[in-house]
Amino acid sequence: MSKDILRDRIIEIYKSDEGINGKIGDLKTAFPDGEIIEKVEQLYEEGVLTIRSDKGSGKEAFLDKADSDKEVTNFYPEVLKYK
Repeated sequence: MSKDILRDRIIEIYKSDEGINGKIGDLKTAFPDGEIIEKVEQLYEEGVLTIRSDKGSGKEAFLDKADSDKEVTNFYPEVLKYK
């Protein structure tokens, strides 16, 4: 159930297109970082979110992963926008 709430909230944040970093940061009080990042990544893969034209391409534009390719080291939510 919480994943649906999280998904809906993330979509609302990106639709507003204002203060994305802060609003995504506010979600951390209710959801673990990994769950938020996983949901944003899923929305990107589904085509709901897209990368801003001046920010590069591919997941590497908004996610930096460690060598193991499993652990996210940096997350840049502002690079994405609602499609």
